[in-house]
Amino acid sequence: MTRRPLFSRLQRVLVPVVKGYMPVESIRLAQALAAETVLLGVVPVTGEEAVSRAAGDARRLRSEMRQLDLLPQTRMLPRVRVSPHPWEDLREVVETEEPDLTLLEWPQQVIALGLDDPEKLAELGCDLAMVRGPVPDKPERILLALR
Repeated sequence: MTRRPLFSRLQRVLVPVVKGYMPVESIRLAQALAAETVLLGVVPVTGEEAVSRAAGDARRLRSEMRQLDLLPQTRMLPRVRVSPHPWEDLREVVETEEPDLTLLEWPQQVIALGLDDPEKLAELGCDLAMVRGPVPDKPERILLALR
């Protein structure tokens, strides 16, 4: 049985899953909004930390993502991105996957992705929404600020 999304115009929503923070609310909202939810695992590393040393973190994150209670229309991208520039990797995935919307939880994911410059948000390549606070199981009303 196919579930009908709340907004028929949203076919695909991308939700980054950053090491150390599981965006459960964003995932629940994405599953309610769109026909397909795509999860992207991201492990940010600092300049001094070797990318190869973060392979264990990537495996653990992938394992945590597999343990989520996901609806059938949700898929995980097979590769967890390990990068000193996670925002750039997110932009590359947006170009490839072409989501209608990307959901980020405020402020944890924004900080983890290194978004210190608000101008970077405009460069993502798709619509972006920030999620803050709990999302009800069946949202009846959603406040959406448009600019």
